[in-house]
Amino acid sequence: MVSLSARARRKVPQNTTDAVRSSTKKALGRAFGPLLVIIAAFLVKQNSNNKEPPLQFTLKPKLYTSTMSVGGDRGGLKALVIGATGATGRSLVSKLVSMEAYSKVATIARRSVDLPVDTDKLTQHVLDLATLDSQPELFRTYDVVFCALGTTRGAAGSADKFVEVDRDYVATSAKLAKENGVKHFSLLTSQGPTNWPNLPKWLVRGVHPLLYAQTKWEAEQAVIAQQFERTSIFQPGLLDRRVDGADERGVETFLLALRFPATKVTELAAAMADEATREPQISPVVTFTNSAIKKMIKALAA
Repeated sequence: MVSLSARARRKVPQNTTDAVRSSTKKALGRAFGPLLVIIAAFLVKQNSNNKEPPLQFTLKPKLYTSTMSVGGDRGGLKALVIGATGATGRSLVSKLVSMEAYSKVATIARRSVDLPVDTDKLTQHVLDLATLDSQPELFRTYDVVFCALGTTRGAAGSADKFVEVDRDYVATSAKLAKENGVKHFSLLTSQGPTNWPNLPKWLVRGVHPLLYAQTKWEAEQAVIAQQFERTSIFQPGLLDRRVDGADERGVETFLLALRFPATKVTELAAAMADEATREPQISPVVTFTNSAIKKMIKALAA
């Protein structure tokens, strides 16, 4: 005789079983997802605190003060900005075209940048960044390349697309810049870039704070590997991106509403633009941490 429980089990449709499993997974995700994010954020914070202190920040003397350098060379600096449509990228372009030290500014982005003033100093290249490797000529004749590429996982649509923008396009830009004789590469990343060799890959890819830190670390290493004469890496903390045309980011908006200390993207852009006009620091690769960036902004305002 077949038991009643066995009969009941036979009558349960497969799609019902799948639905139960799916709902169970979702429930576990809702329960443990926030906990994993909190643990990931803690690990990133601890890692950034345990790193060796950066080089002591000093504001170096100017090399370029106008379209003629301090040493008498004509022409000023020629700058190329990759990722000019984000909040920091747009602010950077606006700052560069307003500075006499820069005689030429160009952008490479997925759309053009609208500036409040017209200028013949600016050239804009609109293209799909996936095709960047096929257009190396866009990197020729520039003294410094600023890379402000960055997106969110939500905007990108997936983890793979996020990594493609924040790491692969950065690596391609650095490679093309090096091959075309650029001497200075200035990269915008973020606070706490981290390599996670001891964590399983599924965990890193599944928990965005871990993936974000890993991707930023890999982007930095890709740029450093090109061995430019001068590499500047900017690692700001929370950014105040409240400028015209900037896309809202939920976490940033929430933290700003709670009055967390943040750096205005206009001030960050000014610091990046100014740093490239000055004598280099002692090391060919210099990382400007969040605290160093704040000191730089304060020194420029003095």
